[in-house]
Amino acid sequence: MGQRIDRVIAGIRHVFEEQSVHVTDERVIRYIVEELRRGRDFDDVVADPYVVNRTDAESRARLLETPRILEGIEAQICAEYTDFKHGSQI
Repeated sequence: MGQRIDRVIAGIRHVFEEQSVHVTDERVIRYIVEELRRGRDFDDVVADPYVVNRTDAESRARLLETPRILEGIEAQICAEYTDFKHGSQI
């Protein structure tokens, strides 16, 4: 019976670890999106200590697959294009 309990505890621990990773990812994504809205470049934001200390290289590479981050980058590009088009070059 002891091994069953150990497996249950390990399973519960795994679930909580997975959730904590998702919470951290969500916070990093929110941070990046907010910084993009402020007009910062994606490469600069991803190099911030806040992002670097909470992610590894693989997860940072996957950030570009996140729809909210892509939308933030797209909005930034559109704003820069609009500014350029109206004569206020960057």
